[in-house]
Parts: sequence; C-alpha cells; structure tokens
Amino acid sequence: AIGTGTHGTGLTLGSLSTMVTGVTLVTASGEILKLDRNNDPELFEAARLSVGSIGVITRFRLKLVPSFALTEQSYVAPADQILDDLEGFARVHRHFEFFWFPYADQVVVKTLDPWQGEPPTRALDIHAMKARGERVSRDEKLFGTICRFVKAVPRSSAFFHRLLTRQMAAGEAKPGRVRWSWETFPSARNTRFNEMEYAVPRPVAAEAIRAVVARIRKDKIPTAFPIEFRFVQGDDIWLSPFHGRDSATLSVHQFAGMDQDRLFRACEDVFRAFEGRPHWGKQHNLTGRDFAWMYPEWRRFQAARRRVDPEGKFLSPYLTSLFETGMTAGAES
Repeated sequence: AIGTGTHGTGLTLGSLSTMVTGVTLVTASGEILKLDRNNDPELFEAARLSVGSIGVITRFRLKLVPSFALTEQSYVAPADQILDDLEGFARVHRHFEFFWFPYADQVVVKTLDPWQGEPPTRALDIHAMKARGERVSRDEKLFGTICRFVKAVPRSSAFFHRLLTRQMAAGEAKPGRVRWSWETFPSARNTRFNEMEYAVPRPVAAEAIRAVVARIRKDKIPTAFPIEFRFVQGDDIWLSPFHGRDSATLSVHQFAGMDQDRLFRACEDVFRAFEGRPHWGKQHNLTGRDFAWMYPEWRRFQAARRRVDPEGKFLSPYLTSLFETGMTAGAES
C-alpha cells in the first residue's frame, strides 16, 4: 500500500505514503539501512514510494493519531448538482466520495465524519473483520448476477445503471451508523474486476469525470461498475501521483472476463488529456518514456534507485518497462 501511494479520500488527507517517517531497507547487496529525513534523506524520499524497486522494506514508522470512530452517510443526488459544487460538498466532510454509473444521471455520495459522542463499546477483531469481508451479501450476489448479464447482453448497461445506483445507495453506508475507523474504511468487494485509476489536478476534476462519462456513452462501452471519485491532498514525494498538486482520483472498473481494453483505453485517452497520472498498483498502458516527462523528480528517483541496486536485482520485466525505458528523455528533461 505504501509502495504504490494507496489512498482514501479527503481534501486534507494525503496518501498512506505521506504518513511514513522512517523505514528499514534491505538493499540488493544485503545491506540494512535505517532511513529517515535525517539519515540519507535522498534514499528515504525514494523509499517512501518506490513500487518495490529499490529494496525490501522490513520495518516502517508511521505518523499516527489516537483511535477514533466515524459516522457514515450515503445518498443519491443528481450528478450535475454534485459536480457543480464539488469543493463545497467536500469541505463539509472529512471524507467525501461518490460513485457514478456512467449511464445514469445520478450519483451515489458517501461521506464519513469523526464521531463526537461516546465511541462504540464493541469492536470487531481481526478474525471478525476477515469473516465480514468474505461474507457475500444478498446485494453482492445480485450485483454479480447483473455483471454476468451485462457481459452476455452488453446493451443492458444503461438499464442496470439506474437500478444499481439506487441499490448501491441503500447498501454502501448505513446513515447514522457509528463504527471504529478500521471497521469503517474497508469495503468488501467480492465480485472480481480489473481496475484503472488516474489522478488529475483538482481544479479540472469535475470537467475530467464529465468527459470520461461522455466518452463511455459516446462509444457505447458496456460496463456494470461505477466510476469512483475521491480527493487526495498533494505532497512532495518524488513518485507520488499527487506530487506537487492537490488531486482527484477517477477509478474505472470492468467485470473480470469482460473486454477491459476498450474501456480502459478510452478512459486513459481522457485522463491523459487532463494531465492525469496513473495509480502505480493498477492497470495502465504507460512506460518510462511517459513517466520521465510526468514526474519532475524522476531523475532524482532513478539516481537513488541505481545507487542501491545498480544491477537491477529488484526489477521485474514490468518494472524494467517503467524504470529503464526512455531514460534518454528523462535525462534531457
């Protein structure tokens, strides 16, 4: 999660990588290094988000706060109403996101806010959390059936998107429910899918998601999943998709076994037109040639990586395509 910049949502909240204050790194030569802002700060910056390319992190130190509880809410609203005042809705809540089935005209809004009253007296332990995640509810069974139907009859997407909007609003969060944060943040996802996510600059977020939905509708691309929209605060991490700018993330999903290339390539065209950066842990079609121009500190990361792994021991074929392709362009930039 740290190595890919995994995140939640909130105007004032960065990715998990921003919470890292120190790491213990095992390098390709077997050397054990303790890194933070005072001990080899260059390598520490690279280690905070490296997609596993510089070594093995065996320990890390996180900046934390005391345990807290959250109250949940979800509701359906017209897409235009939310998009016309995105910042206004987001400022009211610590966590704000919405889900848009692209052939529907409404979105499912989900908010989480700190609970100010007495905290819950009971909490789920790790075994109960695992059981909750593996339990397949009636709604999830229905959603799986709809996905299989859309796969067989692609033209049915528009009909089901309106139905799924109402169903998701009823099941995503229980208004007024109060739970501990670690119980609230995870959401069970028992229907298999593939996913692409890009981070775009916050000022163009509403325009970007409108353009994605318009492209899906124009090309009549079938899908049963919604687009997920979240906010992430900018940071200074070299390879962070949120480097140097407050951002919004747009996640598109496709049911496993359905044609994902058509959906992902169409959306990626739009994302790139809005200067989007892809999530390191999800699907994209970019190589090092693209990233060399996309990240201002690309050369500094490459120098730190090569210093501790000059022979590329930690580079898989995929990581080689990211970090060893197009280095001439990166050097010139």
